[in-house]
Amino acid sequence: MARKYYCYHDAIKKIIKVGASNKVALSHIIKHPDFGLKTEHIALPEFNKFIRREIRHLIKSLGKAENSEENKLVEMKSKAGIEHFYYWLSNESRNEAITGEGISNERLLARAIVFSFIDEKFRDFFPPEIMSNLKSDLHEAVTEHDIDGGIAGKMQFIPSGIEIWPSYDITERNPSDWKLAYEALKNEFVIQVDYDSLHEPEIQRVHLSPQRVQYANHKVVLLCYIHETAKVKSFEVSRLLNVSEEKKHKFKTVNFNDYEKEHVFEALVNVGVKKYFESVVFGKEFTSKESINGTWIIKAKVKIPSHFSKDKEGQADPFAIANFLSGFADSMEVLKPDFLKDEMKRRADNLSKLYSDKYDSIPIINKSPHEQTGNVVKIKEIDKASN
Repeated sequence: MARKYYCYHDAIKKIIKVGASNKVALSHIIKHPDFGLKTEHIALPEFNKFIRREIRHLIKSLGKAENSEENKLVEMKSKAGIEHFYYWLSNESRNEAITGEGISNERLLARAIVFSFIDEKFRDFFPPEIMSNLKSDLHEAVTEHDIDGGIAGKMQFIPSGIEIWPSYDITERNPSDWKLAYEALKNEFVIQVDYDSLHEPEIQRVHLSPQRVQYANHKVVLLCYIHETAKVKSFEVSRLLNVSEEKKHKFKTVNFNDYEKEHVFEALVNVGVKKYFESVVFGKEFTSKESINGTWIIKAKVKIPSHFSKDKEGQADPFAIANFLSGFADSMEVLKPDFLKDEMKRRADNLSKLYSDKYDSIPIINKSPHEQTGNVVKIKEIDKASN
């Protein structure tokens, strides 16, 4: 038969601290905000006595610490009429009681460091449900250790070579929208979304079947099937507005073999770039072969998604891979595939114009996103305005 006040056991385990110097009185345990005192128990006579019995039941059931004659959970008795105090004998005893497994203080610290890293760098990538569960499990570990003063303070994560992090628009602007979008991703239902697109003058209302969540270019994006256009496109989560479940459309599951095609990539590079690509995973079947005068030919098979633009139906979208490869500037010449080579050439031509005194930079900068999406009408408008 279940014990009447067993429901408080988990709270009691977490509220009580480690060590005699951190002992807590029974009244403090019951009044603690995490105790979760139930309404039906508030006015019960001798409630404190029943909770004391539950703590003693815990002490007995948990038993002695390993290689010790002392209990894992200690009751420090006082004189009659004076409150008794409670504390855990060690971190290991407390962790074992809370999690059901023996966790050393070092392992708990390691978890705290990892969570602190996730919270600082990637808290928007992990949906609210996951983050709240992580915080529940590791909050005390983080607060009880000097995370930044130890090894964590000496670890830097700078994949772009310079410090760039998300601005956390999601948690500040639309956490409820993100939560529902994630539920749609997990449970596979269609959502109606107002989206503030960079390529459209007005906010669009679209119906989406979420397929994947991605962390790309230091932003959290949701890869979705768009029911209005039957296309697959990524949507920045921070710009999803007024998200609601929509039941008129049936959820569409995307076959990514249809959406992403494999292409042979080939480039002429210097030895430094060659060594970089040998130190990372880039596509499949990567090879490097010495060319002439200290240059190298590198090859790999890479997956590139289809273009979402109506004006580039059936074409590959080189935007993401071209952004990455542009970082190598004049240390690389892309040789294959042709569409990627053409996009790199377009960017190189425009860059040379930007830094030349012969050309007006404004129309070049304004045209760039429309050239990438094939928005011919907008390009003509910009050309007309600049003449």
